[in-house]
Amino acid sequence: MVAAKNLKEGQILVSSDGKPVTLERIEHRMIAEDVLNVLTAGDSGLSHMVFAEGLVVGYLAWQNSLQSELNAVAIRNL
Repeated sequence: MVAAKNLKEGQILVSSDGKPVTLERIEHRMIAEDVLNVLTAGDSGLSHMVFAEGLVVGYLAWQNSLQSELNAVAIRNL
């Protein structure tokens, strides 16, 4: 996984059908719509994947695990 702010043109993303998609252009846009965070529940890896515009854009179980680790490191560094 790569944070959206670290994506570069030419990198390969994964489509919702599992095929590779090359990132051709990056545009930064201001939007007026709400951006929602979601929490999923399920027993399979697929039930934790987040898709947008036909691309895999996140994996909640991994993100939550990583965030817990980062929080633990921050507490140790206090």
